[in-house]
Amino acid sequence: MKNLVKYLFLTLFLIEATSCTNENINTLSYPDNNVNLDNVTYTNTIKTFIDNNCISCHGAVNPTAGLDISTYTKAKNNINLILSRIDLQTGQNGIMPPSGRMPENTIQAFKNWQTQGLTE
Repeated sequence: MKNLVKYLFLTLFLIEATSCTNENINTLSYPDNNVNLDNVTYTNTIKTFIDNNCISCHGAVNPTAGLDISTYTKAKNNINLILSRIDLQTGQNGIMPPSGRMPENTIQAFKNWQTQGLTE
């Protein structure tokens, strides 16, 4: 019986630790539609989105798929991977977030951040 309890506890722990909390498109927080896409910086646009939607799975502690984007430097260094995942279409393997494609203005904010020099 003790082994069964341990097994159940371990199973529940692993499910919780590896599940994404943003699998429903309705629970995600996107930058305001009025975000200034002409001056995208990590601090004024990108960090808020990452903190609200990505950190639960891709934070510093046990990041899903080994992708930690919890700091400016880590997000900057992984921008190509981030863009390759958020630019997929809903239903494609590997799309981020798993719930489906983000609004175009959000994807464009990440793209502009890159083309504008990945400013902090």
